[in-house]
Amino acid sequence: MLDRHDDDPPDDLIEWLLTPHKSYLGEVDELRALGVEPKALAHITGGGFFENIPRVLPDSIGAEIQLGTWDVPAGFRHLVDLGDVPDSESFRTWNMGMGLIVAIDADDAEAASASGHPVIGRLVESDTGEVELVGDWR
Repeated sequence: MLDRHDDDPPDDLIEWLLTPHKSYLGEVDELRALGVEPKALAHITGGGFFENIPRVLPDSIGAEIQLGTWDVPAGFRHLVDLGDVPDSESFRTWNMGMGLIVAIDADDAEAASASGHPVIGRLVESDTGEVELVGDWR
């Protein structure tokens, strides 16, 4: 994909692509130290948001993800632009900078946000249990 366009990728794109994913245990421990108990954890890997989030939720619960509530890393932005990848495919394929999604009680959202953990959406009753992307991330 990087060779089929005349545009050169950013100098650090290949290094960024080869970087191993981080461990999210520290973030989960930080939440617990605040008294915020995770109800479900979704590691966003292959399958992106649309496959990984429903795996940790009951069939009658879906998720609304509010785009623009976190900064999508430049590497993902470049890949999306380079391949002219639609949002539906980008968020199905990559984590778009959100490697772990933690479901918490709505009452704990303010504490999580105040400690630097972005609140990116909400759980909703759903007949299909699907994930819906709301808004724009660009």
